[in-house]
Amino acid sequence: MVVTLAQRGDSRHALFDPAAGNGMRPSTRGRGRAAWALGKALHRAHRRGMSRCLITCKDHNLASARVIERHGGALEDVRDTELGRIRRYWVELPVDRSRNDTTV
Repeated sequence: MVVTLAQRGDSRHALFDPAAGNGMRPSTRGRGRAAWALGKALHRAHRRGMSRCLITCKDHNLASARVIERHGGALEDVRDTELGRIRRYWVELPVDRSRNDTTV
């Protein structure tokens, strides 16, 4: 399972596409590895100071949709793209009160 974390410019948003490079063997599916990988990627995005993440998966990939939803993903919409129908989810990351981006 490969989860790609891409931050655009100075944005505090991250973009994940769990399907990019998804190489899970059928015999390893259903063991929580995708959930673990997405959780680690969301943690890394939070540590980088990102406030929310856009996560996409193919419309027919209900297993990925469930993993995203378990991590707090809120479905924004389903779009037709050159890659087919894509579900777009936003995950709000917790605010880190220990980070102070301004000096007093």
